[in-house]
Amino acid sequence: MAVKHIGERMRELREERMLTSKRVAEILQLTPQCYSHYEMGRRNPGIQDLISLSKLYGITLDEMVDGVYFGKTSFEELTEKPVDYGLSSSERRELSFYREYLIWKRSKSD
Repeated sequence: MAVKHIGERMRELREERMLTSKRVAEILQLTPQCYSHYEMGRRNPGIQDLISLSKLYGITLDEMVDGVYFGKTSFEELTEKPVDYGLSSSERRELSFYREYLIWKRSKSD
């Protein structure tokens, strides 16, 4: 898979499932403008929105973000920020495992 911005991946997944951006915004409880900014690369979705999208599309978080970049946000910023966002303990554990996986995967490509 070629590297693409997370917004492109979001649009690709949405269109494959024949959903409108307005409908996805409703499901995520976002304004249509906010979701549109995600797809256009003007904003990066938070981890909770990425988790919700991966659940909506029936894919893993890894499948959601594999091969994408987040614009000017550095890898370190994505993986080192403490994240809570009201996640359950199992979601925090999954996120922690995913963080470790990303660090491992990055070390293999360097």
